[in-house]
Amino acid sequence: MIEINGKAPAEMMMNGQIVSEIQRNGSIAYKKATTGGIYLAQDSDFEGTADGDFKYIGTETEIEIPNTIKGVPLTEHYLMFYTDNGSLIEKVVSTNTNIVNMKYLFHQTTSTTLDVSEYEVSGSKNMIYMFRESAATTIDLSTWVLNDEYINMTGMFKDCSATTGFARTQADADRFNSSETDRPAGLTFVVKP
Repeated sequence: MIEINGKAPAEMMMNGQIVSEIQRNGSIAYKKATTGGIYLAQDSDFEGTADGDFKYIGTETEIEIPNTIKGVPLTEHYLMFYTDNGSLIEKVVSTNTNIVNMKYLFHQTTSTTLDVSEYEVSGSKNMIYMFRESAATTIDLSTWVLNDEYINMTGMFKDCSATTGFARTQADADRFNSSETDRPAGLTFVVKP
């Protein structure tokens, strides 16, 4: 449990999850109690007003994306972390099963560490250029459960810096290694041991 001045903060429900209230920069912020303190991003951490238009402008490096931003239920994470938007993102959690568009999600992010192990992707149909020009050196997708339908993965890994890649199954590794994804010559996805 997080403590502030020797006192445990209040716990509450937010977006259907137990969170702990903490003080951040003189205002109240929230950390999920169940995921080791991952920051549950707030409306103020995003610019934009429409689904597919929200861009992360917060400063936390490990965040959970809420299912609704500014009252808008999300189905797209399009360009959400493009060029970091002022933050070196290292871990992103999403439990939203309604996300279908992840196009350019981590395009040109500059952190060499990127943990997407708690990212729900089962509904995604569009991963075009998702990791294009990302500086992440390892892309571990071994927890991802891909849907059986066609997913557009055009240029998914184009010009990324990764040299290590993990998949959940051999079928997934084959999908990630296909010519469609434009992966660099030094990146081959294997099933995580």
